[in-house]
Amino acid sequence: MKRLLVIIVIIIVLIFLIFFVKSNNNKTFCFGSTIVFNTSDVFINYNSDTINVEYNGYKIVNYIDSIGCIDCKMNLKEWQKIGILLDTITKHKVQILMYVHPEKFKDALYPMQRAKYSKPICINMNDSFRKQNHKILKSGFKTFLLDENNRIILIGNPVQNPKIRDLYIRTICERLGIKPDLNAVLKPFNQNRNLGIFNWQSAQNTTFTIYNTGIRPMLIDTVYTSCECTTAEIDKRVIEPADSAIVSVRFKAEKPERFMREVYAGAQGKEQIVLSIDGEAVK
Repeated sequence: MKRLLVIIVIIIVLIFLIFFVKSNNNKTFCFGSTIVFNTSDVFINYNSDTINVEYNGYKIVNYIDSIGCIDCKMNLKEWQKIGILLDTITKHKVQILMYVHPEKFKDALYPMQRAKYSKPICINMNDSFRKQNHKILKSGFKTFLLDENNRIILIGNPVQNPKIRDLYIRTICERLGIKPDLNAVLKPFNQNRNLGIFNWQSAQNTTFTIYNTGIRPMLIDTVYTSCECTTAEIDKRVIEPADSAIVSVRFKAEKPERFMREVYAGAQGKEQIVLSIDGEAVK
């Protein structure tokens, strides 16, 4: 009996070692390999507008096959956050290119429309991307950081693993000579809302989106307004890296008037951001 258990343990260890060596060999093979692009591929956004893509410069490439739930694997809400983070840090110097091979065109288009995903996606119905890069994709890896010559310098999905996300950001910044604030940085998507003309007795509601464009969590410790006629609430106090929070603002005029009110949000040790609303309350 003991001899049988020893044999089983040895077999398990051997299987693990084979898998480990194969995985490392696949990684070694991928690093430095060149991803091949077809310049005739068409990239679109969620409105089906064609987006011109430049293949020089640094880029993240993500390939999604037709197996399983396309919507789940696209995970566009999280990729949207990564895109905002990279655009803020690199000033739009890094592209995110996604190749999707669905069974039906709509299987990829509908998730794009729901997420209002603005980055370029190639709905690759003939699966030409996989065919051109089959040796690399056969390794099992589907997401890569490429240099300006389309060579693989990092492997892994930054959406699925925060450590990979941080590694991508550090590597990109080092290679581009960027010195980002690695701490939490609070950025508003839009700093002003015009509420238009409305009856002064009718309360008005609007929202602002604020982002953490750093790579560390941010604790929002202050949210207040410039007067009692305006109230503001935030839907979360801790904003994770590349994530956002919603500031809900309510204004109730005390009389007919043209107005401008401010909302302040800030984190400990950080400069506050100022959000403003304006409009005209009439009889």
